[in-house]
Amino acid sequence: MELHNTVEDAVAALDNPGEAVMACAAYPALHNVVFQNLGTLTIVDAFLMPTHSMISATRPGTDPDDIVTYAAHPAPQSLVPKSAQWTPSTSKSQAASDCAEGRTDACITTSAAAERYGLVTIEDHGPVDMPFTLHAAPSSRHN
Repeated sequence: MELHNTVEDAVAALDNPGEAVMACAAYPALHNVVFQNLGTLTIVDAFLMPTHSMISATRPGTDPDDIVTYAAHPAPQSLVPKSAQWTPSTSKSQAASDCAEGRTDACITTSAAAERYGLVTIEDHGPVDMPFTLHAAPSSRHN
């Protein structure tokens, strides 16, 4: 398995027809991935899986009243408080990294990413039942 910053980067890195890209159906530009690759990629499978808890998080010792900026991937950006400024990230893990490095005051991320970067939970929004799609060459489809 190879991780990429974006689904588009993953599609560009496909080297042979036996490889595939797994994408979250909430990915904001998934429709572009589908329609810009007609004939070369198709959705060969889909499945539903709960995510880790989606949380609002910050660095330890941060006063919630001092939070002005939130890093978040575009998909969960609606969880950013209306009073805060949204800073786009390429992923929920990148949002956690941005917060941990002090580029933003807080972030919307997963509980797993928050733990990895030493962040503390402000609010736990719970897991999300998320559909994922598997994209591969049309010859990879099993009917």
